[in-house]
Amino acid sequence: MKVYALSLGCPKNLIDTERFLADLVGKRWEVIAEPDGADVLFLNTCAFLSEAVVESKKFLRDLISVKKRFPEKKIYLAGCLVSRIGKSLLSEFPEIDRLITPQEIASFPNRFLCTPGHYAYLKVSDGCDNRCRYCLIPSLRGPLKSYPMERLIAEAHTLTAGGVRELNICAQDTTGYGIDLYGKPVLDKLLREICRIKDLRWVRLLYTYPTGYNRQLIEALQNEKVCPYLDIPLQHASDRILSAMGRRGSQKEYRKLIAKLRRAIPDLTLRTTFIVGYPGETEDDFRILLDFIEEIEFEKLGLFAYSAETGTPAADLPQVPQPLKEERLEELGKVQAKISQRKLTSFIGREVEAVVEDVNPEDKKKSVGRTIFDAPEVDGSIILDRLVPTGTFVRVNVTGADSYDLYGQVIQVL
Repeated sequence: MKVYALSLGCPKNLIDTERFLADLVGKRWEVIAEPDGADVLFLNTCAFLSEAVVESKKFLRDLISVKKRFPEKKIYLAGCLVSRIGKSLLSEFPEIDRLITPQEIASFPNRFLCTPGHYAYLKVSDGCDNRCRYCLIPSLRGPLKSYPMERLIAEAHTLTAGGVRELNICAQDTTGYGIDLYGKPVLDKLLREICRIKDLRWVRLLYTYPTGYNRQLIEALQNEKVCPYLDIPLQHASDRILSAMGRRGSQKEYRKLIAKLRRAIPDLTLRTTFIVGYPGETEDDFRILLDFIEEIEFEKLGLFAYSAETGTPAADLPQVPQPLKEERLEELGKVQAKISQRKLTSFIGREVEAVVEDVNPEDKKKSVGRTIFDAPEVDGSIILDRLVPTGTFVRVNVTGADSYDLYGQVIQVL
């Protein structure tokens, strides 16, 4: 039997896809790259936002068009769209042969890596106990469910033994790891254990909650294997809007945390996300956010216009007009573009550690990589001056920068 798989959405979803494929491979199935030759067409969907629902249905229709040419094929649909819409999908798309919830896949123990062999994601928990009023995740994924530490350590060892050198730790709320199992957050202990794995070179934290940082975690972040990179979605800087969102913490607390992290971790890269146009956001709230971004100067920043999702408390509130959301989003984008340009330019003349990702598609005699300050898939690249095997870690002298990427000369293979 052969399976063709598509995985949409975030890295957490990708791990579910890897678990499902590993289960089939264990039953002697073969994973193939083209749908026409497959017995089963597997689609793992995202439904976090309405846009993601539309995209998921588009890819589903693409697979249905394949099935119409080859009626014997089966379509397996998994992921958050199944959690969000449920069996009504079968009425809309009778061609679906099987619906699979995220909870069904969570217990599968093994992984069939869909990332390049030198890096992987490690999901430490599923679900979320935060009740942000704009977010569907708790209803799609359920409450926080941390995986036992011994299971995660064993998984990290297995991945490293298979050639993985960079682990990107993720969850819906990574800093909340362990509260449900151990009565308190224990991400610091997990980090220390993972950093003991000899052949692991980089460990990176994604999706952390700003109020989840404590002294023990900050100390664990100072391990030489932990990348000087933290993903901390803040979502807003106006205390009034943060409270309306159901977010914990205040701008004052966020400033204090950022200052503490930057003191503790040299050359720290901070990635965050902000939502523009949340219900009730006034011009004053927006200016507070704008001033905060200009002052803090985040190295990486994701900006999103608020999307009213049916089933969330915020969807029933009076909405900010869409043109105003887009106008504010554009203004913030221009501010951040200038900050990003300055940040990238500051790397010129410095030596940085990087990993080679692929051959440069625009010049086959050169490679393209990613620095220690860049997470897979979401951040920029560094264009190298020569061809180096994929998965190789190198030291690079940065020689140039543009709006998105760096350029560099390889000076040492690590």
